[in-house]
Amino acid sequence: MRDIHKRYFLWVFVGCAFLLYGCSRTGEFDSEKSTEDIRITLDTTEDDQKEETTDFSRGDLFTMFEEVNNETVMDFQYGDYNKDGTHEAFVLTDAEGYKLWYMHPGGCELVREDFGKIENITTDTLEFSTKKYLLLQWEKDGYPNTLVYTLDNKNSVLEPIISGKGFLSEDTSNHMILRVYGKDSQQSDYCDYYLYYTPDEGFKEYGGIPIAEEQFLEFQNAPDILEEIRSNYGEYELEISYLYRSNQYMNINWSFYENGKIQYRHATLQYDNEKVKVVGELEQQGKAEIAHMLEIATFPTAFKHPDSRVNE
Repeated sequence: MRDIHKRYFLWVFVGCAFLLYGCSRTGEFDSEKSTEDIRITLDTTEDDQKEETTDFSRGDLFTMFEEVNNETVMDFQYGDYNKDGTHEAFVLTDAEGYKLWYMHPGGCELVREDFGKIENITTDTLEFSTKKYLLLQWEKDGYPNTLVYTLDNKNSVLEPIISGKGFLSEDTSNHMILRVYGKDSQQSDYCDYYLYYTPDEGFKEYGGIPIAEEQFLEFQNAPDILEEIRSNYGEYELEISYLYRSNQYMNINWSFYENGKIQYRHATLQYDNEKVKVVGELEQQGKAEIAHMLEIATFPTAFKHPDSRVNE
């Protein structure tokens, strides 16, 4: 460990020396130099720059962290989070409470420590062509929740807008589910929203547009689903609406009055070019919104009719 520690400080010293050397050589230009001399100067400068950005292994970063922090390491997530060729690590520790640290070649920074009294935090990652993201899975106010962290292009910690908005999981490649739990309800009551990732803009949400009941009924199975909902509320007058999303998901919302108070229910469905089917339970409490985060939502330009329309 002592040898690694010495090697680290030696690297810093050598790196600084190379930096000063490179800068001092940058301003020099001698017209009398031969082409070979100029080539050697350029090659030396390139070598110096490579030395300045030497990458640390997982083991080196872990040892460096242990040198400056004596808390118990619960998880050590090593990776190139902003895809600049240099690896860093997010470190989760526990010493009478969880803390999240950012470990990099320049030092160690505390990211967050206000997790409160919780029993467990687990970690996961999402990786795309331009970014890698750390996911901290924990419970907030009794409901599953996900904090999301990465690095910007200046190697500073970045917490994107989706962080803390619900429980995030990856469904398929570049298709994520954000499960949002209702306040004052059981954990079985939630609404799912859907995200995707673009290299230029980061996370985006599939927003929903309203469609008419006649459009919904064009799908096979749709009449049976609607009939089941209505039969379950035979004594109530239902107000029903439909949301259509471009990722082949849609929602049915319905509301009714019970004991003078309005109640909201919704269902999540998946569609293809012909039919529609229920995802999970037919009935969930609460109302599905057009988007959970309007700031990053994108919407279908139009409703795409199924290939074979039931009502034709």
